[in-house]
Amino acid sequence: MKTDKTTGRAPAKKAAKKAPKRQGNLKPQTRQKIAITARQAFDLQKHVGNIEDGVTFEQWRHAEVMAAVKRPGISACDGLHFRDLMVHFLVLAGREEEALPYGLKTGKVRDHGDVQDTHEEREKWLAIIATDLRLHAELAAEPVEPQSPAYAASWHSIKANGGPIQEGYVVFVAAQKFGIQKCRFERLKELLTAPQLEQLHHTIRNRITAREGKGSPENRNKSQRRKPVQPADPGDLAPRDVPF
Repeated sequence: MKTDKTTGRAPAKKAAKKAPKRQGNLKPQTRQKIAITARQAFDLQKHVGNIEDGVTFEQWRHAEVMAAVKRPGISACDGLHFRDLMVHFLVLAGREEEALPYGLKTGKVRDHGDVQDTHEEREKWLAIIATDLRLHAELAAEPVEPQSPAYAASWHSIKANGGPIQEGYVVFVAAQKFGIQKCRFERLKELLTAPQLEQLHHTIRNRITAREGKGSPENRNKSQRRKPVQPADPGDLAPRDVPF
């Protein structure tokens, strides 16, 4: 070990570099607009006694950003968080009427983005996927009365293949297909564009069809090419026995 000739001590180690903080893609003027609105909200909340003594504006703002969009601060936020932050701070500033337009997400998500990537289209495709999952889950539920042989075959196919596809699986597929981080199902409309959500719908629709044993196995991916479950005998459909 090397030592300093003047002190006889080992030289101090260089401090390890801290990992860089995640920076969002908000423009400086956009961050400033949010910060000004946050300051107005802080002043009002402080005036009405909703903020404890000793809490600084910076501490309060960081906590509110985390509560609104799950980010440690404005500088870590992206463009998709802008509307939610403005709604959050405008309401706290007592300016609910100004917050309303920000809450109504319409039109293109990004000014220079794909003309097909609108808030309405994102909402639409996520709603279609959610509807497909709901109908799929209803098909997998225990029947209360005898059903058709085709229904019985789908029910048995779902059970034989691990149960119905759920929201978590959709998020898993989206993460693999588009390289996003795993998240809540509802956040897919924030992380994926409308065309990507449409692609995701087609993929999930194909997976649901395979899970239900419908369609032609030759038209599926190799991992999905199982022969459909044969329809159950109508004599097995009595509800007092096993479901089918």
